[in-house]
Amino acid sequence: MPSGSGPVTRSRRNVEAGPSGKTKLDEIVDEDDVDGTKTGTSPSKTDSNGTSLESLLQRALGGARELERENATLRKKVDALQSKLDRLVETEDVVQLRPQRGKRRTGETIAELTSEVKLLRKQVQRLEKSNEKQRKRIHKLSIRELKNEAEDLVDTAEFEVGDSAHKMRKARLLRRFHDLMLENSVEENEECLICMENLQPRKCRSFPCQHTFCDECVRKLKPEPGEPESIRCPQCRTVCERDEAELVQYTASEQWDALLDVARQWAKMDVRRAESTSEEEDAEEFIDDEQETSTTASEPAPQNPLESSPEPTAQAEQDAAPDTPSRLRKRRAIVTPSPEPENNEEGELAEAGPSDTVVADHANADDPSGSTQPASPTTPTQPTPSYAQSPSKDKRKMLEQLAEARSKKRRL
Repeated sequence: MPSGSGPVTRSRRNVEAGPSGKTKLDEIVDEDDVDGTKTGTSPSKTDSNGTSLESLLQRALGGARELERENATLRKKVDALQSKLDRLVETEDVVQLRPQRGKRRTGETIAELTSEVKLLRKQVQRLEKSNEKQRKRIHKLSIRELKNEAEDLVDTAEFEVGDSAHKMRKARLLRRFHDLMLENSVEENEECLICMENLQPRKCRSFPCQHTFCDECVRKLKPEPGEPESIRCPQCRTVCERDEAELVQYTASEQWDALLDVARQWAKMDVRRAESTSEEEDAEEFIDDEQETSTTASEPAPQNPLESSPEPTAQAEQDAAPDTPSRLRKRRAIVTPSPEPENNEEGELAEAGPSDTVVADHANADDPSGSTQPASPTTPTQPTPSYAQSPSKDKRKMLEQLAEARSKKRRL
């Protein structure tokens, strides 16, 4: 043995030896020590035994170191596997907490799933019906819009001759007038038959059956069974679409005010965008003159845009119809003055007023001189002013009477 190693004892062998070879090495060392002490062997034998013991110890120590290295490697592997296992457990917990798409709850039964499928099928059928109705409605609206555009863009001789822009403005006014006439209106003190509140414009709806209710009551109406977009009129029990209940925009007076505004715009527009002839000037001056004045061809007529609008025509008296020069003209209320008018005829014509004007369709070709035959004297009567010449107050009363008659007819 080396000099610095010291005596080999059992405790030292136990520390240096690995866990697998401790018992055998201790037994060998003890046996050698016992044999040496008992027999008293020679130094040569002791040296040979020491060499063999040293080699055995070195091998044992090498095995112990190998086992330690193997143990450290195994510990590293165990730590890696443990960390991997922990990560897998955490991932599994997160996956269990987060539900996956397309998977049902585990607690649902087959009956619950069947009932849910039935409800979904009913909802799909209801949505398909609603989609079909909306498609039909869109188709109708598109056809209506195409018809309106075709009417505006129709290529006729009337639009080809003259000022087309002027005629288009007239067409827009006529369309505006038509739309206003078709608009539903409410009376001043009309009440809702459901909540008994006064109906207000832009807060009530009119059904296709012309019955009007407030917007809140219409929203609360229950749909028909099997048809979620259909409702029943509370008054006449007529079934209609919910979208067909139109919003009322005007009261009766507001509607007629809008109609009067369109009429004023129409009156301001020139009919033919052409200068008036002398006969037309005389006729217009005669019609606008409410006093007893004579009309001659030499007196000029005032240029007023309102005077060029179509004048209202009245029934012509058969016994006082004069002959006019031969010339084709549009229907227009005119009076042709004679070359030698008499005072009696002038007074009677001045007292007759605009309601007794003569409507001239065609001229008489047999009388080229253009003179008028004297008419038989007639008894002067009190002239009734036409609608165009009535004051605004009378016009309002007449329009309100028409609106009241229309509403009564609609309710019947």
